[in-house]
Amino acid sequence: MSGFFNIKITKTEAEIKAILGKAKDAYSAEKLQSLYGLNTPTVETVSSIAVRVGKHRTELTEMVV
Repeated sequence: MSGFFNIKITKTEAEIKAILGKAKDAYSAEKLQSLYGLNTPTVETVSSIAVRVGKHRTELTEMVV
């Protein structure tokens, strides 16, 4: 079925947040923000993360995977 992907994030929210504070460029920060969003229970869809980061849903999927 299209539209679904599975990603396993091994880092904890705290670890991702610490790495995010050290991000040197915008691309890395956006990617880490996306991973953080996927790792938290408050975000339900990839589309909602894409809106927060300011990217299209498909671009976000390509960036994370």
